[in-house]
Amino acid sequence: MGHYCRICGRSRSNESFSGSGHRDHICRDCKKLPIEERQSVEQKDEIFGFLNQSHISAKNVTRLKSLKSSSNNEVADLASIVLEVAEIHPYKKRRLKVLAEKRRDLLMKLEETGLILAHHMF
Repeated sequence: MGHYCRICGRSRSNESFSGSGHRDHICRDCKKLPIEERQSVEQKDEIFGFLNQSHISAKNVTRLKSLKSSSNNEVADLASIVLEVAEIHPYKKRRLKVLAEKRRDLLMKLEETGLILAHHMF
């Protein structure tokens, strides 16, 4: 039974992970990627995770604000969209209904970026 790489999302054999790769859950192939690219994938996963939570907390909002000022434009755009959602309706229950009633433009941004899929993951 292998391990799951959190960067590429594949289950790899035990031999595909180095010593620190086991601990970090990053395979050798992904370990060779530039650190900016790895951080970008991790930050996007983090942003998608915020929408999957039942409540976007104040700590999450401060983290989103720091991600909004990221040098990666895609990460900054995603963070700003989720930050707007958190300001309007931080709770997951009825979030999409509230956005459809109050901010249809924001709901369309969620759909365009694929963030709306994170809302229905679990």
